[in-house]
Amino acid sequence: MALKTRDRVAEGRACSNLGIVYQLLGDHDAALKLHQAHLNICRQLNDRAGMGRAFGNIGNAYSAMGFYEQAIKYHKQELTISKEVNDRSSEASTHGNLAVAYQALNMHEMALVHYHSHLNIARELKDSIGEACALCNLGNCHSSRGQFGQAVPFYENYLMLSQELNDIEGEAKACHFLGYAHYCLGNYKEAIRY
Repeated sequence: MALKTRDRVAEGRACSNLGIVYQLLGDHDAALKLHQAHLNICRQLNDRAGMGRAFGNIGNAYSAMGFYEQAIKYHKQELTISKEVNDRSSEASTHGNLAVAYQALNMHEMALVHYHSHLNIARELKDSIGEACALCNLGNCHSSRGQFGQAVPFYENYLMLSQELNDIEGEAKACHFLGYAHYCLGNYKEAIRY
């Protein structure tokens, strides 16, 4: 339809949506081609916000493929544009995506910086779901480094927020992570409690 009507904006949106579908289906090559087509259309239209979304989708595709250096390259471009167009929600999620990629590369300090930025912006926006995600990820990042004492407060806050959100799955994950962290710290009674 977008091709018939020569609606470039709709064509770009269709490329983006199809790219996401192909990524979910595991066809990352097709996803990348579609996201790149979306990016090219946005460049032609000088649509900075659309370019940011396209960069983010390309970064997500590279992360899904395990090419974290490439993912970081694209997410950094997404972050620059998110700041430029003052899209704080996109900025928050981009920090989260960068953190995941850095953590996968064992660059934990960089991951922590971006997880904290994600958390701070989510709180600023009163985005409880984003805040819960950032809290869980911060706990997991510390746990992956054997810093269980530092992980526990993030998991406790994740648990409280999951309960407020009536997120039973999040609550179960928080209890699991808290039990494991306390077990690793030798706090066996606390571990059993969770």
